[in-house]
Amino acid sequence: MPSRADLPKHASRLLPLLCALPEEARHALMALLSSQGFGAATSTRHEPRADTIPTIEAPHPSAVEELVARVQALEHRVQLLEGHHKPGLVTIKQAAQRIPALTEDAIRAHVKRREANGLLASKALIKKGKRWLIDLDRFNRWLKKGRL
Repeated sequence: MPSRADLPKHASRLLPLLCALPEEARHALMALLSSQGFGAATSTRHEPRADTIPTIEAPHPSAVEELVARVQALEHRVQLLEGHHKPGLVTIKQAAQRIPALTEDAIRAHVKRREANGLLASKALIKKGKRWLIDLDRFNRWLKKGRL
C-alpha cells in the first residue's frame, strides 16, 4: 500500500480516474480523503479537459459471456495446478455427487454392465470387498470416449 509520501507520484494516474467518477461519488471520496488527513484532496483545481476524460463503452453481452467462460476455465486450471483437484478413488455415491450429469442409479447400471460397456477394461473400477471404487480420472476418460 502506498504511503502518504507516494501519493504525489500516483496522482497523475489517479486524477483522470477520479474525474471520471460521478460528481456525488467524487465529492464523497474527497470528503473521505479529507477526513483521513489528505487535505489537498478536496482541491478541485485539477479538473481535466473534457477531451481527456476516457469514455467507457459497455461490452457486448456475448463478449461478457465468453470472458466469464474463459475466467472459469482458467480458475479450474489454477485449482488443478494448486492441487485442489483430488479425485482419487470414490464410491459410487460420491461419484454421482461429483458428476452431476449422472445419477447414482445410472452409475450403478454402468458398473453392472462393466464388461460389456468397456468400463472394466478402462481400469476405472476397483473392487474392494463388496464395494466398487471408481477412479474418477479414468472414469471421466471412459465417459468422454462415448462408450455409454
